[in-house]
Amino acid sequence: MMDSFCYAGHMFEQTTLTISRWLYGLTITSCAVWLAWLCFAHLPLWGALFLLPVLCMLAAMVGAPLLAAASLLAGTMGALLMLMVRRWTASPRSGA
Repeated sequence: MMDSFCYAGHMFEQTTLTISRWLYGLTITSCAVWLAWLCFAHLPLWGALFLLPVLCMLAAMVGAPLLAAASLLAGTMGALLMLMVRRWTASPRSGA
């Protein structure tokens, strides 16, 4: 019984980590693309080239803790959902 519990805990951790990494990467990438578009669409070229790195650095310092917490929460919720679906769809004889 303990082995299956440890395996389930390990798989839950791996699922949470994978979902969190994907969400964090997608959010950071979309924010960086949006910020680049904002700079290059509304500023002259020299202003955008100067301001974009500064704004990206500030956005990373402010947004990283918030995005990390949000992706951790979303990953945990996704892993819980996957665990519940697995329990609901498992046959009674599988022991899952």
